[in-house]
Amino acid sequence: MARKKVEVVDETRNIALALKQLCIEKELPESIVKEAMQEALKKAYFKFSDDYPDTIINVDIDLDSGNIKMSKVKNVVAEIEDDVFETDPEEAYEETGVHYNVGDVMEIPINIDDFRRAAAMQAKSVFKQKLREAEKQLVIDRYADKVGYILSGTIDAVESKHCVLKLNNSNTNAYLSKSKILPGEKFKLGDSVKVYVEEVDKSASGAPVIVSRIHPRFITRLMEQEIAEIGEGLVEIKHVSRQPGSRSKVAVYSKDPNIDPSGACIGTHGLRIARVLSQINGEKIDVVNYSENPALFVADALKPAVVVGVQILDEEAKACRAIVADDQFSLAIGKEAQNVNLAVRLTGWKIDIKSVSDAQNNGYEYESIETLKFIENAKKNRPVVSKPVVSTPVVEAKPVVEEEVVVSTPVVETKPIVEEKVVVEVKPVEVKPVVEEEIVVKPTKATRNSFSELEAALNASAVEEEKPTKRKSYKKVEEKEEEKVEVKKTTAPSNVLPVYTEEDLRAIAEEEEYEEASKYDDDDIDYDEFDSYYDDED
Repeated sequence: MARKKVEVVDETRNIALALKQLCIEKELPESIVKEAMQEALKKAYFKFSDDYPDTIINVDIDLDSGNIKMSKVKNVVAEIEDDVFETDPEEAYEETGVHYNVGDVMEIPINIDDFRRAAAMQAKSVFKQKLREAEKQLVIDRYADKVGYILSGTIDAVESKHCVLKLNNSNTNAYLSKSKILPGEKFKLGDSVKVYVEEVDKSASGAPVIVSRIHPRFITRLMEQEIAEIGEGLVEIKHVSRQPGSRSKVAVYSKDPNIDPSGACIGTHGLRIARVLSQINGEKIDVVNYSENPALFVADALKPAVVVGVQILDEEAKACRAIVADDQFSLAIGKEAQNVNLAVRLTGWKIDIKSVSDAQNNGYEYESIETLKFIENAKKNRPVVSKPVVSTPVVEAKPVVEEEVVVSTPVVETKPIVEEKVVVEVKPVEVKPVVEEEIVVKPTKATRNSFSELEAALNASAVEEEKPTKRKSYKKVEEKEEEKVEVKKTTAPSNVLPVYTEEDLRAIAEEEEYEEASKYDDDDIDYDEFDSYYDDED
């Protein structure tokens, strides 16, 4: 009996060691392998035992020590409501011989040897299935971020419709379909090859990593690896159009005006681009300079043909006409229209190719490529002059704003000048004394001769009275100027009548005396003299 226990312990330990070795070979975490083994043992137990499928089974696997333990778990309660999950202390003691209290968890050991032989095949198939699922998920998680990049691998198997690659530095397999291989390529076991990761297919029954060698971005990634300027970001690949195995066109661009993007990619004597061509089975590559000007872009995209000029027919529809020399016409179109079709896909423009003679006969108008390049170079060189002009006067402009504040102060001081209206309105002195002279002009009951003499005298006095009036107005002007000076000195407006100086008062007194002296008194007139004059006349 003791010998059997030793054999059981040795076998379970061997199983645990085999699982650990499997983790190393498959590069799987121990948790995934343990979970797959636990699921396999549970399914085997329920298939070959009379226990309920809902019974809680606990499987503990220690890969370091090699111990594998299985037990059935029940909760110890005072009153049993479901005997599948619950038991009472008395029943627990009868089954295990151990005293349990209410609230404890009872574990009933399961002898693996009781169902090991009968369930070996079942456990093996379940374990393999779980292991494949876990391995596939691990590959998906590892290579999901590799989509769109180049990986290297060796041919592990060659089938009629596909090849299986074992990716370098891993045991992961990749699926390469024959339709994803360049025309004329043939692989054999052990060949090293570079591939482009198209996708990671979660629903694939086999290898989930799908690779290709005909994808347009495969050329992009190869040039990034082989050409330093592209890898460092000095030269940027804008567009790629490709006919796998025959010809590709690549549009490149550089922000640095000192770098020729196409020349940097081709290299001296074509050495740089030759490294790329050696990995794509001799496929030809035309390196094209990208331009924001569609006419220049189209002209360069038709390489190796030389374009004389381009006419833009419709910018919205992206249609144009390219004019080439008569001997370049067939080269521009290419064999089976390959060259023009690749140029159309590269630029996104519809291109109608015409020879120079056809353009002259039909009267087509177009811009020459030399003129377009001259204009484009002028645009590129123009902003270089304007850069230093913008930065200099920004800080020095601040004191100018402060001068404006100083200028604004006298504007406020000039506002009291408006108070001159008050001075102008106060004109009580301007009451014309001429109105009082009307009383003097009134004729009395004297004779006509004396009245005519009196009228002449009054006219003479009126002429003399005008002189002081002018003097008075001149003095008033002086008074206004003096009052303006006083208003400027005072800040608050005032409605009080102006204060006269002593000189002003003496002038006013003289005027009043003159006016009094100019008046006529009735007592000074001799009416009897007038009466005798008129009696003598009769």
